[in-house]
Amino acid sequence: MTVRPSSDSSLDDSEAKSGPPVSAELKLSPSEHPWPACFSAAVSKVLSDAEIPNFLWGDLLNSWRGHPHLPNVCGFVVPSESLDKAVDAISHSGLSACHCEEPLHLADPSSGTFLPVHFAVPQPYSTVYLYLCPSSVLLDLIPLTPTHANPAALEHERFRVSLRDQYSAPRADTGVSAGLVGDTYALNVLTASSLVKALLLLDCLSPPERVGVGAMYSYVLHIMAVSDPGPYDFGSPSLQSLWERVFVQGDRSEETRRPLLGEIYGEWRERIPAGFYAE
Repeated sequence: MTVRPSSDSSLDDSEAKSGPPVSAELKLSPSEHPWPACFSAAVSKVLSDAEIPNFLWGDLLNSWRGHPHLPNVCGFVVPSESLDKAVDAISHSGLSACHCEEPLHLADPSSGTFLPVHFAVPQPYSTVYLYLCPSSVLLDLIPLTPTHANPAALEHERFRVSLRDQYSAPRADTGVSAGLVGDTYALNVLTASSLVKALLLLDCLSPPERVGVGAMYSYVLHIMAVSDPGPYDFGSPSLQSLWERVFVQGDRSEETRRPLLGEIYGEWRERIPAGFYAE
């Protein structure tokens, strides 16, 4: 079942000021900003303060949108041309990028789900991971700015998240334009329908050496189809058929999937750069 933040959009400045002022130069401390939601809000603030557009991606977003699991690998999509700047901003705020290349590690380039850039975040009983994903890895589908190309017509909203209180539920924010309000920060998140739509396109159109980021796109889709099958309206006959027949109904046969992929290639060939198609 999807975890849905409160739809109360009446948050104002006085309501949000529930803790000490948040410093202008924020440090990414897991004790100060508990994992995963508070920490992700802090990361988004660090990136935004560095003038880097960013959207939530990975485990936390998936858990909010119908993938009920513990968020251990959380990420952000940033413009490809700003990746180095984003790494510098995160590093300056207290985390160092991990450069390991162990065979079974998250950075193993032979894995189709390896993380482009990741940071280890220590926890009392285990280590969790923050990662940055350049927009090109996600086929430039994510509308990072109002002027960014949006070939899949994806929709998003803002979730206001506490920077300190891990027990505070996120809320949909439609009435406050500022990112930082008191000790809360607004995260850019795809709607549930748009996330599933993006994952479907990524599963079908990504090159064979890239089948996911942290987890396979198809795996996340199968879990979402069980826990929250919709209904969704993707505005795309081919994606609608793929979702309902392969993921919701569970028909994974090649005889079913192959013609559906052909329909998707035909519908989306002119909308997504041709170099990303698996012919």
